[in-house]
Amino acid sequence: MIPGGTGARAKALLDALAADVRRGPTGDRDEAAWRGTQVLLQTLAGPLVRRYPNADVADAVSTVLVRLVTRPDVLDQVRSRRSPASYLYVMLRNALVDQQRLALPHSDVRVLDDVADPSPSVSTSVELRDLLSHLTADERQLVRWRFMDEVSIGEIATRLSEESGGRPSHAAVYQRLFRVLAKLRRLGGGGVG
Repeated sequence: MIPGGTGARAKALLDALAADVRRGPTGDRDEAAWRGTQVLLQTLAGPLVRRYPNADVADAVSTVLVRLVTRPDVLDQVRSRRSPASYLYVMLRNALVDQQRLALPHSDVRVLDDVADPSPSVSTSVELRDLLSHLTADERQLVRWRFMDEVSIGEIATRLSEESGGRPSHAAVYQRLFRVLAKLRRLGGGGVG
């Protein structure tokens, strides 16, 4: 549940943050935009604390804030939404869910996070590339959209409908993702998840 009155505030803060990010490190930093966005994210995370009591909300807020300022495409995507506060809420929820999944001994997210990590120091990137090479082009695209580009299930359904002509349901998209992850598990000898 998103606290009331956050919609217009979210839009204004995200616009100010985007302007500040575009100025780059050479310009004067808009502390109000940064702090305001952080407070907004903490406010949006409030209802999630009850749902994920063992999660580190401060870490999730930092994760989302870093993603916004280091990926201008993500920031622009959030800003272009009809309800940017709802989108931020989903990003926070996903960050908290990812925290819980990473705490599990075997996690699909742990492997897929390595795919999204652009740093060259990822030790499993070669193994992961090998696993992903065994997937079909459609399966790799699905993994890319969901776990690297952070595309919502609804948006994936829309993109799939543009390619195939018929719009799959959310459940159908989830089933396809589940099958791809199960295939990755099998290919990895069970070590993937």
